[in-house]
This record gives sequence, structure tokens and C-alpha cells, in this order.
Amino acid sequence: MSLRLFLLLIIVMAIGFTHISILNSAIIKFNLTPGRYVEIALSELTLIAFSLGAGIVLIGTLIKDAMASTRHWKEKRVLGKKESANKRLSKTWNLFYQGKLTAALENVNGILAVVPENRSAHLLKAAIFREQGNYIEEIDTLTSVKNIDPSNVDSYFLLAEAHECAGNIDSAIEVLSPLQKQEDYKRILEKLRDLHIKKGEWVKAYEIQKSNLKKKADPTAKDRETLIGLKFELARFAFETGKIDEAEKRLKELIKENSSFAPSYILLQDLYLQKSSVSAAMDLLITGYRNTKDPINLIKLEDIAIEEEMPGSLLEIYSNVKSEFENDFTLILFYGKFLLRLEMVDEAMEQFLKAQQIDSDNASVHIFLAETYRRRNRLQDAVDEYNKAFTYKRRYLIPFSCSGCSETIIKWKPYCAQCQKWNIFRINFGDTKKIEEIRAEAMQKVPLPD
Repeated sequence: MSLRLFLLLIIVMAIGFTHISILNSAIIKFNLTPGRYVEIALSELTLIAFSLGAGIVLIGTLIKDAMASTRHWKEKRVLGKKESANKRLSKTWNLFYQGKLTAALENVNGILAVVPENRSAHLLKAAIFREQGNYIEEIDTLTSVKNIDPSNVDSYFLLAEAHECAGNIDSAIEVLSPLQKQEDYKRILEKLRDLHIKKGEWVKAYEIQKSNLKKKADPTAKDRETLIGLKFELARFAFETGKIDEAEKRLKELIKENSSFAPSYILLQDLYLQKSSVSAAMDLLITGYRNTKDPINLIKLEDIAIEEEMPGSLLEIYSNVKSEFENDFTLILFYGKFLLRLEMVDEAMEQFLKAQQIDSDNASVHIFLAETYRRRNRLQDAVDEYNKAFTYKRRYLIPFSCSGCSETIIKWKPYCAQCQKWNIFRINFGDTKKIEEIRAEAMQKVPLPD
């Protein structure tokens, strides 16, 4: 097209030159330098000037077209490389999913050698290193991903997660901290909160959670539960560092705010015991059981009664509370267990038989009934009950089970580090087979004394 226009321009110029030459035949002096000149027709000078201008325009156009063609060729070449890399990347993912990590890594390195800015290839490479447990290389790779597109918040999350897996919690926090003012601040704040929780930095975690809730128009139940848990940790920190009055104030406020949060009662009764307020501790645990129905309150009551040699007080407490909750299976079972511990075998049997009427398939009831029969020398009855439950070993302990991740423990805890949740350990009475499984697992974690 440009060539045709050029030829047309030449024809027009030729016609114009002929016309101008006829009308303007005058000769003028055109000075080249001082003392040097040429004589030239005015029409020729005009034509030369016009031709020079047209030539410059034409050369510029040709250069521009050449550059555009080169750019188009390069773009087409890059596009072809990307398409080829994407096809190869798809096959490489298949190798990764098949567990052929070495072959997948070789492939992805080949892809990056051709297309070094391929974000997906870098992410696959990071995933391979994660699978290999090579966190240092994973972190280096994800750092490259972050540098490719610094505006992509997901890259920062992946990098922080890699640092977390490598045990570098401080580095993970450092990666995410500058992003707190981003639009995706809620997710960032939640992750930062969880990282501080993992480090046991409860004050920072609490401040982040409080700030996050202020920015949420409609906080979820999980958000509120987390805030309650962090308030509890602040109270526990105060208690452990000797700030007893502060801890007591925080715990009382927490119970008022959420009366079903069992850890508050347990920590506050520890505080009362430290202040030698045994009666206040026992009253609190009774209130705790009424509000939460959590057996840990009964366990702690029994511990206090034995430690302080006050079995009569606990028997009286059980008698009073039982009248409030006549068919409370947990209360009846633990009352019977305490009676058995005091060698009040007949009274204990009465409670266990009552519990059996409420839940005849419960393994715990069969174990305790077996023990009462054994102590009454009713050996065949004892064997029958044991057969309904499982082989009796040492002393019987009911393990606690996390209702989130199913972790089992012998000693109750207020917080599950695996789930990062509070007030979540419960006694899982369950069926006979399940009870045996979780008890065996728990006893491996915490060996019991003979």
C-alpha cells in the first residue's frame, strides 16, 4: 500500500513540476556557503525541497512499518512459546499428581528456561519443593512469584504459608504485615492473628482480632468465639505472671460475657485454690457445671474433695445437684464413680444401674458396673460386663476428644493447638469399640502410673 502511494506521489510531483516550470522559468542564486552558490530554477528548488520532505516521511513510515512487523513477529513467537509451555505445563502437573517429582521438576525447569515469567510454572515448582519437604527452595521460588506480580495478594499468602511450614513464623508475619491496609485486609488480619496465636503472642492476636471485628459489619460466630478464647488467654497470661487481681477480673468478665465457656471456670477455680478459697472454688465449679454441662467441672470437684479430704462435702453437692438434673447421664456416672472411689460399692452400683437405664450401650457404664461386681465378688457378672466393654487394664480413665480434629488426651486442656479453638475438648462416651481405640491412643501419649 505504501509503495502504491509513493508511485502516485511521484506522478503528482512530475505533473506539478512541469506545470510550475512552465509558469516559473526564472533562475535564482542558491548560496551553499559564503562565496559559493549555484544557479537553479525556482521550480527545481521547490521540487527538491518537497522531495526531501516526502523522502523523510517515507523513510519514517518504512521504519515504523518494519518495527511493527518485528514486534508482531516477536509477539507471535512469544505467544507460540507460551502456548507450547502451557501444553507442557499441563503434562507436568500430571507427573506431579502421579508422584513423579523428579521428572516434574525437570520439566518445569525446562518451561521456565523458555518462559521465565510463567507464574503457573513457578507455582508448580514451589508445590514440588513443598512435596519434597524442601522449604528453602520453595520459599525462593515463591519469592520469585511475588516479584513477578507484586500486586497479587495470593503470592504473599503462599510465601507466608511456606515460611510457616518451615517453622519461620516471624518471617511469615513479616511477609504479611505490610499488607494490612490492602482491600483484602480481613483475610490478611485473620492470617496474622493465627500466626501470633501460633507463637503464643496473645496480646497481639487479641488486638488484631478486636480490630478485625470492628471492621466487620456482621461478625460470624467463629469470630466471636475466637475473641472469647483470646480474652481467656490474656487472663491466663495474667495469672501465670502473678497478676492475680487482673486475672480474676478478666475471668469474671468473661464468665459474665459467655457463661458456657468452660475454661473460664477451670482457671478461676485454680486462682481461688491458690488464694486458699476452697469453698469458693467448689461453688464456682458447681456453677460451671450448671452452665456448661462440661464434665471437667466434676473432675475438678472430685480432685479438690480428695486433695482437701472433703469427700462428705462433695457427696452433699452431688445430692443437691442431682435433684436439679435427675436424668443427667454424665452427672449420674461421675457420682457413681466417686462413690466407687470411696468404696461405697452398693451406692455406686445403684447409680451405674440408673445410668444403664438411660444408655444401655454405653461402654463406660459397663466398665464401672464390672468393677462394682468384681468388688462384690460377683465374678461372672463382672466378666459379662467386661465382655460388653473391653479388656480392663490398670485403672479406667475416660479420655477427652477434640470435637474438631478428634485429638484424644487424658488430661483436659482448654485449647486445641491443632484446631486453634478453645472450649472444644469433650468426653466422647461413644460405642465400645471407639472408646477402646481412643483410650489406647491417649494412653500412648500419656503413660499412666501403675
